[in-house]
Amino acid sequence: MMVYAVFLIVSLMIALFSSLLFSSIFFIVGSVVLAALYVWVNTKGADMEVSFQIDVDQSELERELYEQVA
Repeated sequence: MMVYAVFLIVSLMIALFSSLLFSSIFFIVGSVVLAALYVWVNTKGADMEVSFQIDVDQSELERELYEQVA
């Protein structure tokens, strides 16, 4: 969340002290990069959740196997 606030502040500062064209390009490119970063972080988190669920399922299967063997 802090990244988005910093990006907005930098965009506004560029708009105030630089050309409008440069600030517009910076804002558009930065928005696309931040959106890609947001999607990448969220899909990475989903992969970890799926991996954790697979580990839990595997642990339950191993526990059942040990109970059957014992």
